[in-house]
Amino acid sequence: MAIVREATPIMVLEEDGESHQTYRFQGERWALFTLAIGIALVAGMVLAWSRGQTLGVQAGLGGFAALMFYSTLYSLHADQWLKIDGGTRSIAFHKENFYGRVDWRRGGGEFMGVRVFRANARAVSWSIQLVDRQGFTVHVGENALGSTSRERALAIARKIGLLAGMPVAES
Repeated sequence: MAIVREATPIMVLEEDGESHQTYRFQGERWALFTLAIGIALVAGMVLAWSRGQTLGVQAGLGGFAALMFYSTLYSLHADQWLKIDGGTRSIAFHKENFYGRVDWRRGGGEFMGVRVFRANARAVSWSIQLVDRQGFTVHVGENALGSTSRERALAIARKIGLLAGMPVAES
């Protein structure tokens, strides 16, 4: 049993046809975002050093910068997509990253359904999650944060449910 379970990043709606949908992880955008944060953290670390801040503050900033640079490399290397085929009522998933490769194709009946929810009461965006019968989850949305409105999240989830033949749970 793994100590840390890899979380799949949100895949963004890339193609929306009559009988299919394709979602893809936008690694290049996420890489630029994490690179900018990493650079800002390094600048903060240098500023903390020049102002004589404690070693703990400098190390903390440096540690978070290292995590952001790792995320940048991960995002540039990661290839992940999800295709929903309404003709066969199936879902195909592909993920390749530093940790290996995963490919599968499952019928919509192998999923408990599509769930739409907010992570917490203060969350701005809505999450859309496909949940299979073994508890594996896949996150999709209209942007890298999920969906900005409940109505749009429900529309996406309902289309997934219609194409794959699975129920939609609204929260």
